[in-house]
Formats: sequence, structure tokens, C-alpha cells
Amino acid sequence: MVKAMGRLGDREKGDERILGSGEFVEQFLVLEQAGQKIKHQIPTHDLVDRADKQIRAGCRKENIEVAALRSASRSRSVSRLRADLAMKLVNELGLCLAEAARQLGLSTSAVAQILRRNK
Repeated sequence: MVKAMGRLGDREKGDERILGSGEFVEQFLVLEQAGQKIKHQIPTHDLVDRADKQIRAGCRKENIEVAALRSASRSRSVSRLRADLAMKLVNELGLCLAEAARQLGLSTSAVAQILRRNK
């Protein structure tokens, strides 16, 4: 049984008559907190679709192939477009650095470095 230390000694978290044992309540709270964290870490399909549309639109506008953007090309125009898109994906769409990196064919640290340089 999980007990919380209080001013008046050991007290159980929750009322066992309603919720069950304190251990059950503790496990439920931990699972709920983990669910909230995961919900914010995994991008929704809609967000990824919007990111893909922005990438394709940017590539069309700059006349660059999407495959070239996602490759290791170091051409100035490709690098500039990658940096612009990284900024948009993170700052405007709200993608996490890791997902923006996956969409652009970069590492997470490369996206972080782009954001740091363009602050």
C-alpha cells in the first residue's frame, strides 16, 4: 500500500472506499501523466501532412526536388530552403525538433543549430 507522509503521520492517497487502494490511485496518476507527455511528443497526422505540404510548396517555388532537399545535398539553394523550412516547421507549425528533422532529412541537432543561428 502506498502512503504519503503528512504532518500528522502516514496518510493514504485517495479514499479506498471509492477508488480502491492507494497503490491503484498512484498507478493511475502515473499512467495519466505519461499519457499527457506522449500526446505532446507524437505529432498528429494532420500536422505531418501540413508539414509535407509546406515542404512541397517550398520546393516547387524554389524549383528544387523534394528528394534533393531530403538528401545530403550541400548546394547553397538547397541549404537555404532547408533552413527556411526548418524555421517554419518548428516556429509556425509547432513541430518538435525531431519531427522537423525527420521531415527535412536532417538530424535533430542540425535543426537546433539552424534555429540557433537564425534567432
